[in-house]
Amino acid sequence: VWANFQRMEFLGDAAIDFCVARYLFDRYPDLGPGELTDLKSAVVSNEAFARIAVKHGMHKYLYARSVSMKREVDLYVQSLKEEDAVKGESTDSFQWLSEREAPKVLGDLFEAIAGAILVDAGLETVWNVYMKLLEETLRDRADPANFETHPVKVFQDFVMKVHRLSVGPPQYVVPRTMGARRLMRADVYLHKVKVGSGEGTTKKRAMCRAA
Repeated sequence: VWANFQRMEFLGDAAIDFCVARYLFDRYPDLGPGELTDLKSAVVSNEAFARIAVKHGMHKYLYARSVSMKREVDLYVQSLKEEDAVKGESTDSFQWLSEREAPKVLGDLFEAIAGAILVDAGLETVWNVYMKLLEETLRDRADPANFETHPVKVFQDFVMKVHRLSVGPPQYVVPRTMGARRLMRADVYLHKVKVGSGEGTTKKRAMCRAA
């Protein structure tokens, strides 16, 4: 069963990637490949897929023998409920990143279902089902008019543009958690010199603030 799940996940990943790429290609004919890739990356991600899986109750049909995995999923679901309760009140610059790291199994589940649909009914059905599931995410995250580039990528592009090949890309180190709230701390280095640091409830949030 596990092997079949992974095979469906593999197939579904490719199918969703194609559907989103084709949608963006047709929707924005004036954008270049780099810009289209940035938009696709904002949609085709474990974070985005996990959110959609929870929104549509897919997690309720996930059977896991691992107690720790189930607890991880339950905590993530609860964090999204708390996030929805204060939506609009937060001034956080990274509202598109949840306070808790999205469990990979939720993104895998979202992809595996797409793979099963592809095998059973074909790519057209995957398109019809998944483009509707992705509609809100595409609108919120993949609109060039209000697209928010990931801070880590912005900083890396800036470094490579200014310094060319004189230094390598920024290196991020997340050495420890801090304080009673268990905040993650990330330090960013250029050529072995620390140039910034940040804190967050997840590794990704800490890296964003460091950038």
